[in-house]
Amino acid sequence: MRFLRVVFMPAQWQVSRMNRIPRIFTHSAPQHSSALTLSGDDAHYLLNVLRVKPGQHLELFDGSGSVWPASVSERGRRDLTLALEPVLRVDNESPLDLTLELSVTKGERFEWALQKATELGARRIQPIISERSEARLSAERHSKREARWHSIIVSACEQSKRAVLPQLLPLSELTELASITAPTLGLVLAPGQGQAWPSQCPGSLRALIGPEGGLSDDEIAWAQAQGYQGIGLGSRILRAETAAVTVASLCQSRYGDLG
Repeated sequence: MRFLRVVFMPAQWQVSRMNRIPRIFTHSAPQHSSALTLSGDDAHYLLNVLRVKPGQHLELFDGSGSVWPASVSERGRRDLTLALEPVLRVDNESPLDLTLELSVTKGERFEWALQKATELGARRIQPIISERSEARLSAERHSKREARWHSIIVSACEQSKRAVLPQLLPLSELTELASITAPTLGLVLAPGQGQAWPSQCPGSLRALIGPEGGLSDDEIAWAQAQGYQGIGLGSRILRAETAAVTVASLCQSRYGDLG
């Protein structure tokens, strides 16, 4: 069984920062078992980096809403055994079915946007290449970058205590995106020509956000022809990653569970 990154999470928001529970994402959910033995890299990290001790509490989650409270029952030199409690179903997802369509930008800026979009409850993240995109990835670089993007999403779920991983959709050209059809609401950032935000979201929501410099006039016109409604974010110019976080926050505040 292969586990990924571990980060510290508070057992409850009110407790001291000294009392934290490591959360562990697993691809393979433990089935009908009350114990689990870890070895290899996973055990090495827990044993030698986090230095867990017998009796210490952990939490496993599989990214689909299942969570296993656990504790360290035995600690060896190269492996450790966890005692698993019955599986819990955790639903702390926003009622808003939000897809963020984000133009790929250079390096850490896009990764930061991915992290925050995950923390803010986006259900899907669609990386796109647009006319002014700074990042053009070869097939090999894209494969490596996609693995890193997934890792960042996992880490953000661990940190934010989400039990469901948002879906990372394949990289797409802007003009390959599907048209907006009812009851989906489509929004596109269109500085200077944005309309007022819709008062309601009747179904799912797709929000299209351009790169540094924004989408071109032709791209905005194309998006509006596909059913997107233009929106603005005020009189100031925001970086692409700031715009992504702002749009996600406003969408969750207006139509989801934020605030």
